[in-house]
Amino acid sequence: MLVVVANTINIGADIGAMAAAAGLLMPLPLTVLTLLFTVAILVLEISRAIGYIQEC
Repeated sequence: MLVVVANTINIGADIGAMAAAAGLLMPLPLTVLTLLFTVAILVLEISRAIGYIQEC
């Protein structure tokens, strides 16, 4: 259980860092960039999982 908590915190920090880095290039609020990265990652993960399931 502790590994799940640690990984969740680590993923949140990584997404926040990606948003902060993108904020240097694009003048958007950090919250918007964080949500954009989160949605993009979820879409990619889910679409890849669906493709894998359809292959089986």
